[in-house]
Amino acid sequence: MDVRSAGSARDALEMLTPNGWLPDIALLDMMMPEMNGCELAAALRATDHIADVAIIFVSANDRPSDLDRYRSVGAIGYIRKPFDPITLPKLVRDHMSGAVTSLAE
Repeated sequence: MDVRSAGSARDALEMLTPNGWLPDIALLDMMMPEMNGCELAAALRATDHIADVAIIFVSANDRPSDLDRYRSVGAIGYIRKPFDPITLPKLVRDHMSGAVTSLAE
């Protein structure tokens, strides 16, 4: 996996240029400076060259209304915080393969 991180939503958006690095998946935290994860997801969906990126939210918020909100911005999954960093790659692969359906209706 080629992993890159951004310290804020603005940094993430600047990193994702049409001629630059484009990820297969974006792990978005809900609690970020400047804008929250759902706002960043909406910005990604509104940007042509990155609109189809798979999104997984990483958050401690997992009430049904939170999951509905993640789903509403097109997330494919959710990983609950805190998580074990050793198992994170497996969790991401499980979401990408459809083995985990944490946002299934």
